[in-house]
Amino acid sequence: MTVGNTTSEPRSLSPQALSALLATQIPGAHLVMAHERLLPIHPVLAPLFGVSSDDPLPLGLVRGHTLACTGSAAMSSALAVLVASTQSGSWAGVVGLPSVGVLAAADLGVALERTIFVSDPTGARDHGEQRPDVAAVLSALVDGVDVLLLAQRLVTSLPLSLMRRVQTRVQTRGGILVIVGDPAPLSVDIRLNATTVEWQGVGIGHGHLQRRRVVLQLDGRRRARATEHEVWLPDAQGQLSAVVQQSEKFAVVEQAGVVVPLRRTG
Repeated sequence: MTVGNTTSEPRSLSPQALSALLATQIPGAHLVMAHERLLPIHPVLAPLFGVSSDDPLPLGLVRGHTLACTGSAAMSSALAVLVASTQSGSWAGVVGLPSVGVLAAADLGVALERTIFVSDPTGARDHGEQRPDVAAVLSALVDGVDVLLLAQRLVTSLPLSLMRRVQTRVQTRGGILVIVGDPAPLSVDIRLNATTVEWQGVGIGHGHLQRRRVVLQLDGRRRARATEHEVWLPDAQGQLSAVVQQSEKFAVVEQAGVVVPLRRTG
């Protein structure tokens, strides 16, 4: 298990060291006041929640909820959820996803210095290491982080009773549980499906990938209907940005008062 760092390579931690780190770095993180029931969300994701980016009300995720990220861009959308919360001072745990792109997460805006990566809590990498106590690792993370991101493989491989205890503890502690992939058999409050529409940057046998257009669809228990929003995830800078439709581009040009020169044809 590792802790991300923007200035050095991630360092390994034992389950005991993980508990000590969380206790010293973020004491009392599980205490949540009534006015802090929301975690901030990236402004580009605000339309999904039915709130405009210039709305004075807070944009965020409700603490205690479980969010499932599915679709071809599930991992990227889950990392996008972490951006605003980690930048605002919250800690996050990413568990069971050894292939997650740490540099891509940093480019997206995730604060690595407040992100803990646990690649495989279900077993040791070699026979010389002691098998970690999965329940102890997850319990330490739930007590210390605001957002806990779990791989679907981990959810299905662990006993259902353990996963339900983890989910209940997250709700009690006021955290947010994010599952990357099909959340079954756990119930979720929100589903965020991310579908890749196109990759740009590749020509006919040449070029390189520059950006990906993704359709995000958000649905939940208490929502009358699902909401959709198109984003670049990532954009040409590796970040999250909204897709500007052609009509919006013309509106911007018109508002800016841009004069388009005319050319005489006859």
